Amino acid sequence: MPRKSFVCRRCVSDERFILALSILNVPFAFANNCIVSFVTITNVTDMPAASIGYWCSIAAHQYFARLQEKLKHLEITHWFYVLLIIDEGKGDLSQQELANRLDLDKVAMTRALDHLVEKGYVERCDCEGDRRKYLIKLTPKAKPAVKAIRKAYEELNDEALKGVKKADRTVFPGAPHAPRQQPAARERSGSGDHQACTHMKRAIISLYTVPLLLAGCGGIEEQVAGGGVMPPMAVQVHVLKAEPLDNSITTTGTLLPNEEVDLVSELAGRVTLIGFQEGGGVSAGQVLVRINDDELQAQLRKAEANLKLGQDDEGRKKQLLAVSGISQEQYDASQAQRAALQADADNLRAQVAKSTIRAPFSGKVGLRSISEGGYVGSNTLIAKLQQTDPMKVEFAVPERYGRIMKPGAMISFTMEGDTSTYTGEVYAVDPSVDATTRTVKVRARSSNKEGRLFPGAFAKVDVRLEKLKDALVIPAEALIPDIQGQKVLLMKGGKVVSARVQLGIRSANTVQLTSGVQPGDSVIVTGLLALREGVDVRPIPKETIAPTTTADSSAR
Repeated sequence: MPRKSFVCRRCVSDERFILALSILNVPFAFANNCIVSFVTITNVTDMPAASIGYWCSIAAHQYFARLQEKLKHLEITHWFYVLLIIDEGKGDLSQQELANRLDLDKVAMTRALDHLVEKGYVERCDCEGDRRKYLIKLTPKAKPAVKAIRKAYEELNDEALKGVKKADRTVFPGAPHAPRQQPAARERSGSGDHQACTHMKRAIISLYTVPLLLAGCGGIEEQVAGGGVMPPMAVQVHVLKAEPLDNSITTTGTLLPNEEVDLVSELAGRVTLIGFQEGGGVSAGQVLVRINDDELQAQLRKAEANLKLGQDDEGRKKQLLAVSGISQEQYDASQAQRAALQADADNLRAQVAKSTIRAPFSGKVGLRSISEGGYVGSNTLIAKLQQTDPMKVEFAVPERYGRIMKPGAMISFTMEGDTSTYTGEVYAVDPSVDATTRTVKVRARSSNKEGRLFPGAFAKVDVRLEKLKDALVIPAEALIPDIQGQKVLLMKGGKVVSARVQLGIRSANTVQLTSGVQPGDSVIVTGLLALREGVDVRPIPKETIAPTTTADSSAR
């Protein structure tokens, strides 16, 4: 459904351009069927309402853009006209009177004044406790600002109407010493369409709806027919070129020690020795804890004595067997008796060995839960031993990336409260997908020689999956989604041409295009909502986008 022009039917007459530009408060001159403003329009007599809205929106857009550029040092965005009205009121205007004069509702007026008060240009003087009856006055800081605003209006008027006699000009009503010119068509009473013009003026003066001018004026979406030649619209373009691109994803992970064990006692008994410092380092094989083994030592000595007796008995019976002094059966019984005594002795030696707890690998011991002289039961946790160099990083990636993850892939990660970036190398990928989260677990190792990484810490992991050598990348804001998919606007031969594209790797600021475009194509980045197929455009230098060579796709 086409958008309705804000210029009402009752106003479409010989003075329709004057009315439209007056509503927009844009300086202009009207003579010999020509409108002279920021956009010069000729042959205006037979132009339709759609063209009126389009041309006036272009003039208004340029006017307000240049006004804001001149006054950006004031840091008040677009409330310049409000300051001028307050200055004319000489401090005798209440908030309600100011809103009536500006045709603003209470909410918009309050918002405007709150902004000006915050910036220090306006102050409210209490009047009977009713906020709507506050007297609005300018602060000393506002005096030079008002002068700057009036000067900016004068400069813009001269710029817009260069070469036109001042007697023939119709200027912005808020400009210094400017008469408020109201065309005859505006004074006509009539239908709701004519009242819509008044509502549009109210919205535009508030300047919260300046971006809506291009939409509300019938403009870009309607066919402009007859009268004048529109200058090419200035746009910023991004020239496609093959460039390297890292296919990476960001996920979260947890730091784990390279090795970790719980130190527990396999025997119950009294602790006779603690051979480590809490939080200190230990080496592999170092004695950490001794349990009292006096009883076991005594049993071991007894077993060893019985073993020696059994060995001697076996030796004698072996000699008797050789001279047929005993039967083979008697010798076999003595041999079995000796083996049983040997097993008893070995069992006691193992029990004695369990009374001494040693470090299985080098690392750091945590806080202990026992004291020397205390009694510990079997399987009682004594402390944790962790190997923290290197460290492991465990994270999960979506299942679609699981087939890409291979041992040897590089990662980088950061931690909360640490500005350093650490690197690691993937050494293992879980061969199965978690059915609950549909992710694949991955582990990597990272050096920790400085001891700055701690087990259990949260990590933000950047995984580099692969590196593309010839990717075509555009800024994300250049992409236009629609019901059929995704498309971009290209500049070819100075005109807008749309191209449907397929997407590849996407990051926070860029998107890879895999089809629909070629290296050297110029993708339009700005003004996308105001463009359509076949509109004339011209490239301008880029300011906020990474610099690239500006070119036209048709030049290839």
